[in-house]
Amino acid sequence: MTEGGGQILRIATSLSSIFQIAVRIYDIRGGRKSPGLKAQHLNGVRLLRDMTEASLHGDELNSQTIELIPNKLKDGSFKVEIGTAGAVMLLVQSSLPCSLFSSGPCNFHFTGGTNVDFAPPVDYNIQVLFPILKRFGIEVDYKVERRGYFPKGGGKFSYQTEPVKRLKAVNLLEFGNIIRCTVHAYVAGVLPIKIAREMGDTARKLLEKAANLDVPIECEAVKEENSFGNGSGIFIVVETSTGCLLSGSSLGRRGLPAEKVARKAVDELLESVHHQVCVDKYTQDQLIIFMALAAGKSAMRSEPPTEHTRTAITLVEQMTQAKFSVTSNDGDGTCIIECDGTGYYNRYL
Repeated sequence: MTEGGGQILRIATSLSSIFQIAVRIYDIRGGRKSPGLKAQHLNGVRLLRDMTEASLHGDELNSQTIELIPNKLKDGSFKVEIGTAGAVMLLVQSSLPCSLFSSGPCNFHFTGGTNVDFAPPVDYNIQVLFPILKRFGIEVDYKVERRGYFPKGGGKFSYQTEPVKRLKAVNLLEFGNIIRCTVHAYVAGVLPIKIAREMGDTARKLLEKAANLDVPIECEAVKEENSFGNGSGIFIVVETSTGCLLSGSSLGRRGLPAEKVARKAVDELLESVHHQVCVDKYTQDQLIIFMALAAGKSAMRSEPPTEHTRTAITLVEQMTQAKFSVTSNDGDGTCIIECDGTGYYNRYL
């Protein structure tokens, strides 16, 4: 494996739950300064234990080995309170694929961090990932009840799914023309709205100077009233005529000027726009498990695979019959990632 973090844990336990195969995972987060299971990882594996009425061993804080022996996936309501600012969006990564192959509707209620470091912000799931997943035939109903920031967490996010018989293959290969660009800058808690306005204004000016963005920039700066703790950040999305969704984001922190927060998000976005990819580097690895489960050949045009994507491909090929290929497009810094999916069929429908 090329990436030894929580991603391996999430993908392996999700596929274990879907295919009803026992899995033993060791050296969990072994390359990290503080190895082993943290609160968000521990809650993630326990969530899948509850979804499959599984036997689970090694589920304790800082454990570096777990064993999951799942039974059938069940529907119903599931509630997780991480107890820290651990990322609730990482719980979505674990539970969403499983929920699609259960016997009925699933409802999830998570409490933790919605906008925290080292995890996708809730805005990414809502504005980028969930719309892209519709192409696979996946519908996600969601509600952001309260945003939560480091170090307190306390954010509340819920989502619901209906089971599917099979996922459809997708082709994300044509960039099209940019038709929309939106900027959402925000602050919460005691932080003044002035910071959000500075982030938004900086981002708008930088985007207006970009030669490859020839659309009006829709910019909003808001103070999140329904939040827990103090936090700030910016999220930018570009939409194209073919339905491509690309994003850039950044979180504020004490001592970091608002202008630098905005510039980081803009730079992330413009890198994807410059290469005219159809998925950004954060969406790449998120789609691997869905491509593997889908019926038929899926393909996406992206920048070269990230470490997370290479790890996801390696692990999925080990645990399923899916086959991936990566073909570089010489000279333009992009590649095509293709997958012959397993066409996994929901055994409960």
